[in-house]
Amino acid sequence: MKQEINISDTKSFIGLLVANQRRIWAFILSLVPNLNDAEDILQETLVEMWAKFDRYQPGTDFAAWGVTIAKYKVLTYRKKHRPQCVFSEEALQLLENDCRRVLDTMDTHLDVLSQCIQKLSSKDKRLLSLRYEMDMTYQKMADCVGSTPQGIHRVLSYIHGRLAQCIRLTLRLEEAS
Repeated sequence: MKQEINISDTKSFIGLLVANQRRIWAFILSLVPNLNDAEDILQETLVEMWAKFDRYQPGTDFAAWGVTIAKYKVLTYRKKHRPQCVFSEEALQLLENDCRRVLDTMDTHLDVLSQCIQKLSSKDKRLLSLRYEMDMTYQKMADCVGSTPQGIHRVLSYIHGRLAQCIRLTLRLEEAS
């Protein structure tokens, strides 16, 4: 017997997922250092979230709900793949609490980072794009813009410093207001 897909539920789920997936992903990565394993756990988490979406209470914290599901997926992973290195329930709870505190501020910090990036010159934005969106090495970037890898490293270090300064200043200003 085929289950009918409710388009409204699908749209709601996708909207909530798009807005919150990076928080769930960050939580998984904080507990599973192997990228391939973390990706597998994320996929399992998303499948279970969709399967249980009818149990999600609208208006509650979707990311927290997803993180809870992810936590159990991580525990299952640890029991299956790393029985020699298992954290106690208490240790995992402490890690989860710390991770939740970081996740609670992550969206604000990412928004501030985005604002600070917008203040950069188009040349600086292009270098950031080559490095982080296109995942180019310093050598490939140097070839692309007619520089040396050392020159690219210096410029990116300068850009990182400016971004860090902008983020600190913006967050201080937001806290003061």
